Amino acid sequence: MVNAPSAPRKRPTGAGYALLRRAAEAAAVRVQLNKVVTASAADGEPGAYPPSST
Repeated sequence: MVNAPSAPRKRPTGAGYALLRRAAEAAAVRVQLNKVVTASAADGEPGAYPPSST
């Protein structure tokens, strides 16, 4: 096997790090998405498009 962990304990540790990285990436994407949705909201209501002119 190529790039196989040399010790049996390294595999779960590597999997744990990968899981933490994926969670951090998902959180970062969610923060950016919230910024976009908030910035495009009309009168504080996402989905109210086009913006009202009242």
